[in-house]
Amino acid sequence: MAVLIPIHDATGRAYKGYKGDANFRYDVWEMPDGKWQADVVTLLDAHRPDIDWQARRPHPAARKVLSLKQNDMVAYEQPGAASRLAAW
Repeated sequence: MAVLIPIHDATGRAYKGYKGDANFRYDVWEMPDGKWQADVVTLLDAHRPDIDWQARRPHPAARKVLSLKQNDMVAYEQPGAASRLAAW
């Protein structure tokens, strides 16, 4: 069952809500050791004005490789295999 997360105005009155089980994007980071690490950004976090995006970085020297959203498509190659397409 989905959880409704109320959004309040300055007076405390709820004026809209977000469904709590939705994801906005899937970020992939390259760590200093070369390994990749993923971070799922929820729809609620993506629309929060107070979120500190630098604090979500998994390591100060991490490099963002890509962000995937719904209906994105990527092509990739694996050593010794044919090119592949994948859709999210």
